Amino acid sequence: MQATTYSYQLPFEEFHSLLAEAGVTISPESTCEVLPMPVYDYICHDCNKSFETVLTLQEHDKEDIRCPKCGSKNVEQEVAEFFAVTAKKS
Repeated sequence: MQATTYSYQLPFEEFHSLLAEAGVTISPESTCEVLPMPVYDYICHDCNKSFETVLTLQEHDKEDIRCPKCGSKNVEQEVAEFFAVTAKKS
């Protein structure tokens, strides 16, 4: 299955606010790395529309995806090619 990643940059205040809403607190002195969330491709079998959506792993596991065009739950995740980047150790 496909996992496309996107990278976003937010001002610290906006990022801190989003974390606070999720119940996470950090100090202004801390540094952290935010991992990108995967984007999944789906196709709706009712309206034949392809679409992509960003999901957490928990959301993906719930399998409660609806087509944004017609609202149908008759959707299937599309199989997509992917590649892995590895580092050669010497």
